[in-house]
Amino acid sequence: MDEITKAKIKEKARSSLLHRNVLGGLGMLLPVISIIGGLFVRNKPESWWYSISVTYYITPALPIILGACAIFLLCYRSYEKIDTIINVLSGIFAFGVVLFPCEI
Repeated sequence: MDEITKAKIKEKARSSLLHRNVLGGLGMLLPVISIIGGLFVRNKPESWWYSISVTYYITPALPIILGACAIFLLCYRSYEKIDTIINVLSGIFAFGVVLFPCEI
């Protein structure tokens, strides 16, 4: 392999790692932001903290965060074809949650 090919492979690996780290960070922050955001919502149900789903739907900024996760999942291409298929399906389903919320 020549130096240019090695540099391209390293850059792709670095980009892939950054992509996965951002997606993992957003996924880990989603429940925390959901609970903290639920503290500042006025007309919330009495038992809002019992369900992460309720806190998700009463906090207005969380669909934006889930939408960002969906975009990352749709854009990420893995080394294995099955991983790419699962990522794309997960992104589509995440957009489904954002676009078609359930009632509280």
